[in-house]
Amino acid sequence: MSTKFIWPSNTVNCVASFIFMMTARGTVEINMYVEPAPNVNQGDQVSIAANEIRDGESDATVGQYMLVPGQDPNFVPGWRVLSFTLTGSGSFRGYITMLGVSNPDSIVLIDSFRYIPPGYDGECNIYEEPVQETTITLEDTTTTTEMTTTILDDKTTTTNTFEDTTTTLEMSTTTIEDITTTPIKRQPQHQKHQL
Repeated sequence: MSTKFIWPSNTVNCVASFIFMMTARGTVEINMYVEPAPNVNQGDQVSIAANEIRDGESDATVGQYMLVPGQDPNFVPGWRVLSFTLTGSGSFRGYITMLGVSNPDSIVLIDSFRYIPPGYDGECNIYEEPVQETTITLEDTTTTTEMTTTILDDKTTTTNTFEDTTTTLEMSTTTIEDITTTPIKRQPQHQKHQL
């Protein structure tokens, strides 16, 4: 995850993204962390909307998602990706708005958003994949063989020494997993940007 995020306070806050091109049937994803205050069923709410800019008219909402943890008995605290598909027709200029409010003892962090065009089948990762590290170890082994030759007629003794070197190659691959995120209480140690 990143080290920068936005979060709502205990009064309603709003923020808008930059303007960018969108297409109907595209997807908007919001990466966020939510940990409601203990024993509090209300107070946290985040509403995300995609808006189409219409020259000479009011902007139109072409997709939205609302998260209210206190109204979902199956809500599980932690990281999640909110996703919704855009309506409308064709391509258009648009922007994302985020409206939110949270209990002072809750943690509600909006990490990032992304737009995925319709029909896009490739990977669209915000963060790097785990890194694979390969270690190669070379090990030399030397074996000495001694050969003695004795000739009885001339009474000559010859000794030959042979060295045989063998190299063993060992290779191992280690996958470095994603960094585990531990929930932070009250004052996270990251840069914060108020909604």
